[in-house]
Amino acid sequence: MPPLPPLPPLPPLNETLETTETRQPSEPGEPAPDGAGAAPRLSDEAAAVHAAATPIDLHADTIKLMSRGYDVFRRHEPAWPVRNYGGHLDVPRMREGNQAAQFFGIWTFPKPESGCFADVNRQLDALEQAAAARKGLRFCRTADEIVQARAAGEIAALAGIEGAHALERGGGTAGVLERLESVARRGVRYLGLLHFSRNALGAPALAAIGPLPPANL
Repeated sequence: MPPLPPLPPLPPLNETLETTETRQPSEPGEPAPDGAGAAPRLSDEAAAVHAAATPIDLHADTIKLMSRGYDVFRRHEPAWPVRNYGGHLDVPRMREGNQAAQFFGIWTFPKPESGCFADVNRQLDALEQAAAARKGLRFCRTADEIVQARAAGEIAALAGIEGAHALERGGGTAGVLERLESVARRGVRYLGLLHFSRNALGAPALAAIGPLPPANL
């Protein structure tokens, strides 16, 4: 498939999306709120390149929070102590940043593996429900669908899985592959084989915890 063509920036944020008041920049000489540094200044040339591009972010953990009630359509401005752990993105900020697509990384705690696959499906349910609930976010599976979402003024949402431990081990190799195929049918487009722990498909080089995978894999 040929490279994605540059497309125009997304239209202004739909007025139906919930937003909160945008934090104003500090006055000269005034410390930035929450200890944050001053906002960087973009050159006109850099801004033009970004506006003409089709930016696609390949990783965000937000889908886990969405499955537990996080409203991806509302602007979030988390306080400094929790900024590294949640509230990383939402539709208002993605649109302001001219973002064309977002891969949501489905993650589960590696131990115990039991129950991980059910949580994968809960997170996929949350993404499907958000995309169906209102205009602005479209669940996509292909490059063509990303282009179509962009043309319609929506952000493409795609899904991947962090770590094959999420597929569990029941049923041996056949069971793992069956579960992988089932989430692929639901729209999952990548699987990160390893995420901190050993699983049915492999073992990480460092800090591997859990039993080794079967020798025939």
